[in-house]
Order: sequence, then structure tokens, then C-alpha cells
Amino acid sequence: MSSPPITDTTLPRSILRTAVLRHIEARDNTAVEAIVTETLAEFDYTESCPANDKELANMARYIQHTPDANYYVIEDQSSGKIVGCGGFEPLKMNTTSERICEMIKFYVTPDYRDKGLGGQLLQQALHDATDYGYDTMYYEVTPRLFSKSLFERLGFFFVEDKLGNNGHFHPEINIFVVKALHDQSPHKHA
Repeated sequence: MSSPPITDTTLPRSILRTAVLRHIEARDNTAVEAIVTETLAEFDYTESCPANDKELANMARYIQHTPDANYYVIEDQSSGKIVGCGGFEPLKMNTTSERICEMIKFYVTPDYRDKGLGGQLLQQALHDATDYGYDTMYYEVTPRLFSKSLFERLGFFFVEDKLGNNGHFHPEINIFVVKALHDQSPHKHA
């Protein structure tokens, strides 16, 4: 069963009456870096993880200079605090003829998890990636960070092997999911 598609894809926009979903801005860099590093530390991930990526310190600039990429933040309306983030970029070292994007640095702070905010962000990313002409969205993650129900609900399918090479080689990264963006059929990789 998939979630209904979002009907208003204009950003910024209110989501679930508690937050605003919008594109990252330079003023968000410190908060995004904190969310990523604190979440990874929460689950004892410190090596070969996105927290070590050089672009994390200036995510807004990185996305601005990466063609066909988007990155979003979730801002709590009452406090103005950034409580979630995530986005997509072209899959690095893609060896297929398909246009594949990878979901990157997708995290929600503990107090805001399981409220549907991450699902709204992911749906926005799927919509925008489709508009950019991508064929497939790919995501790789460890079991402790994976929201299986969310990704299955939004039509992602498990694949056996890692796609591309984003430089993350933590031994627990063993979940690889994809979603075809132009049809609802299961995506197959040879």
C-alpha cells in the first residue's frame, strides 16, 4: 500500500501543521551537520559514514554546485529549529545507462521521528527527482537507521547489491533499496 502523493509540491510548504519543508539555505549548514553527526553518534556510527563527508560542513553550497540535486530541511514552526534533513544527488560512479539518483543524508531528530515528517520529505524528493528526469531513486543504509515501513509504503524495493560508489563502506551498510520513478512496476537490476 503506497501513501497518497503530495498534491502541493511548492516549497517552502507547511507539513503536518507542525513544520515547514523547504530547500536548504546557507544558514542551515550548522544545524544539518549537527543532525547528521549526532544521529550517527546516537547509533555508534563514526567511521566511513556521511558524518565524515567533506561536503557536510557546507551542504547548501555543495547542493548548489551539484547539478540535478536537491536538499531539504524540516523546520519546526514553533521553535524555528531544524529537525530533519535529506536530499538526493546523482548516483556517484553509476555504471548503468539509467539516470539514478541517491537519497543522501536523510535524518530526523529523535523527538520528531515517527510523526510523518520524514515521509513528507521523501515524497518531495521523489517528486523532484522525477521532474529532473531520473529513472530511479536509490538509497543505502544500515539496519539500525532504516525505516523499512516508510520505504516500502512509498514503493521502494530491495536489491541485493550496492549501486555506484559514494565512498561509504561501513560494514553494516547492507540494505539497498530502489524505486522506479516513472512507473509502479518493480525495478530490476541485472
